[in-house]
Amino acid sequence: MSSKYGKDYYTEIGKKGGRGVKDKHGAEFYSVIGRKGGNTTKARHSSNFYSEIGRKGGSSRRAEGVPT
Repeated sequence: MSSKYGKDYYTEIGKKGGRGVKDKHGAEFYSVIGRKGGNTTKARHSSNFYSEIGRKGGSSRRAEGVPT
């Protein structure tokens, strides 16, 4: 399907979907669901989890030469 429609098509329908959710639920909705997800992640994992993903994220960005 992506070869038929191309990247721009999927980018546009993703943006339309995001605007639809924002129009229906409001911008605050994203804060609420982000907070819920963060609290769930915190409950499932130890504090070491955040250290590990931070270390992995930082090292991969540095390896790619992306400024931090």
